[in-house]
Amino acid sequence: MRRKKSKLNFASERQTRAKRLRAFVISFVAFILVFGTVSILVFMKSLDFNLDNLIRQPEDSTEQSTDTTQAPTIAAAPVNATTLFVCYGDDDVILQLSLVCTNAEENSIMVATLDPFTSVTVNSTGNTLQGWFQTTGINGLLQAVETNTQLKIDRYIKQSESNLKKVITKVGDITVDIPQAISYRGTDFSLFLESGQQKLTGDLFIKYLQYAGTEEQANAVCALLRQTLQSFTEENLDTMFNYIFNLSESNFSVMDYADTNGLVRVYLSMRGKIERATIETIAQRGDA
Repeated sequence: MRRKKSKLNFASERQTRAKRLRAFVISFVAFILVFGTVSILVFMKSLDFNLDNLIRQPEDSTEQSTDTTQAPTIAAAPVNATTLFVCYGDDDVILQLSLVCTNAEENSIMVATLDPFTSVTVNSTGNTLQGWFQTTGINGLLQAVETNTQLKIDRYIKQSESNLKKVITKVGDITVDIPQAISYRGTDFSLFLESGQQKLTGDLFIKYLQYAGTEEQANAVCALLRQTLQSFTEENLDTMFNYIFNLSESNFSVMDYADTNGLVRVYLSMRGKIERATIETIAQRGDA
């Protein structure tokens, strides 16, 4: 049997090294070309395959970061509007009853507080505002207030004592100017406050509403509005609106804040000037 002859390798060691070097160079160049091509494709994709975006990109980034801290978009055309705000306790006893009104001419919010024991005759039937609320609910109260003030009520917010406390916990303690020191002990509650600017928790705020007269109540509601409206930003507007109005009975709607000319945005546009007023002053607005 003939043995198969093996092939002889006549290549020199130098030639072998040259071949290995050539193979390495070719492989390395091919890797660089593939890597470079992929990198360019990824970069172009980030620019939407439009080199113009290479120039505009930093500007867009700046605008984005600015938007995260912007205040709520306010209404372009402020209008006169009136909201009835009622806070009540057990047995539907009114703790405070006020009108929160926008003044387009002054670009301000005016607050007037009503005495719940004011007598009002509606359809030949007499009752107090408190009585109308207890016997006919919010609709009867709205009709009685409109009859008494001769003002059209556009919106209303009806809120229980416990839910108002929750709102204050959310927006923060309310800074109220106490005209004189209070040292009161009653059968239902006690209240002790020094005069001057005082931060009131929800519980203290409710007690102050129960203790105070209508003028002091109006000042307290002004302070509540300032704190609440200042807590709104463009980022939390939806969350805050839903939180507050889920704790209320109201005829405010989503469009009142979603629409750039909605009533919530009108109030936001006027939050820099909130002051106590009288019903007579409110009635003198241009188109009240």
